[in-house]
Amino acid sequence: MTERFVRLAIRHSSRGFNVSDALDAAGRRVVLKEARALDALGRQRFLREARLGQQLRHSGLASVLDHDEGWIAFEPLEGSLASWPRIVDLAEARRVLERLAATLAYMHACGVVHRDLKPAHVMFRGSEPVLIDLGVAGLAGDDPLEGAEIVGSPAWMAPEQALGAMPEPSADIWSLCAVAHNLLTGRPLFAGSADAVLAMRSAGAMCRPYLTEIADPTLAAIVVAGLGPAKDRPSAAQIAAQLAAG
Repeated sequence: MTERFVRLAIRHSSRGFNVSDALDAAGRRVVLKEARALDALGRQRFLREARLGQQLRHSGLASVLDHDEGWIAFEPLEGSLASWPRIVDLAEARRVLERLAATLAYMHACGVVHRDLKPAHVMFRGSEPVLIDLGVAGLAGDDPLEGAEIVGSPAWMAPEQALGAMPEPSADIWSLCAVAHNLLTGRPLFAGSADAVLAMRSAGAMCRPYLTEIADPTLAAIVVAGLGPAKDRPSAAQIAAQLAAG
């Protein structure tokens, strides 16, 4: 029952969810995600999010502290990569991207694809980047919850995802490199409203990376490879290792 929480402030409200800062019965600060009017598929995905949040244990993922049928209590995190329109410290960019790649490598090894990696879904625990929101996470290859609709954020999803492909780790790699491009150049690959970008991409619009603005050759090469055809993209583990090697 959500009556056990004291809500302090609403962070986000949508047709399906309310996300609030709250205190639990022990006085512990949490981020409370409450389901509202969800259809059957949305309800199954919400329950999966709670389950995955407890099953997946990695420092780069937000911790689920408690959950019930209609709510999930997460650890509180602060800031977001969305507030970093561009970073000029290449060492810091490499560190953040290496941590995100390592987190994806762990998820992919567990058979889980995030499917909604974007700057707003990267928050921080101190200085460490943490990937949040497994609300549309999928199971790699064969997912029983997949319907006909496209899920994810149009400006940040892989081309095949924008066409309704099944979840695959390579799609997360494209999204990671789209985030990297934005972080390193200050320019998203696609701009505009979600509906406009989705329509544009469904019609076959291609991204135009500003690679000359990426001063680090290693990072530029990763972005080029990660934005390429799905079969040619490096794995998250490969990207993490390459960035960690310097």
